Amino acid sequence: MGVQIYFLSGRARRQVRIGSGVHRVGLLTRGWKVTETGMRGDRIAEVAARGDAQQARRTATPRAVLVEGAVGAGAGGRTEALRMLGWETGRLMTQDLNWDHMPQLGWAVFSPDGPPVLHEEADGSLVPVSDARAHDLGILGPDGRLAEQRLPTIAECLSVSEITAGHYCADCILDNGRHAEILGESESGDLPDTSWFAGRTPATAAGYRLTEQLAMRRR
Repeated sequence: MGVQIYFLSGRARRQVRIGSGVHRVGLLTRGWKVTETGMRGDRIAEVAARGDAQQARRTATPRAVLVEGAVGAGAGGRTEALRMLGWETGRLMTQDLNWDHMPQLGWAVFSPDGPPVLHEEADGSLVPVSDARAHDLGILGPDGRLAEQRLPTIAECLSVSEITAGHYCADCILDNGRHAEILGESESGDLPDTSWFAGRTPATAAGYRLTEQLAMRRR
């Protein structure tokens, strides 16, 4: 059990064909798997070191990334492709449990004639994404370049339940219509009210701090 950690490569960039254009995107490289035992101190130090190095280089984060390691996509998983995600400005790492709820833009299918081509799933098949479709999906902006991707926010929290002392699971609906179970930690052990989650991103809803608990009680 556990989730796989991925890091944004500081320098590596890849090309992807989207419709009639070729675009440069970032690359996520595989780190390690985090289990229920948590990360060791040396792993935590490595995360901090990578973050410091990234900031020192002032490397601009890309608007989309490919995930290292080809997987089978489409009906029966027979097509070799790379997962493509929308990427958050300033983010340095992610994990493969729902990909931190970042937009999943499609699959970059390998091509013998050039860079991989972005496809989307439709009725169990992979279909190339045209220019018009890329604009409709918000992958490309009006200028034809990769658009900045907005992370979903929580539209409604249906319930909050305690997993273990100080840890909770929130059953939420995101503003893109997707359902999400958000695992979080409470600083004092109290569970947040369902109303506290509205308007937050899944990432910011994973930590319920004491100052916020006091503010909720004063209302």
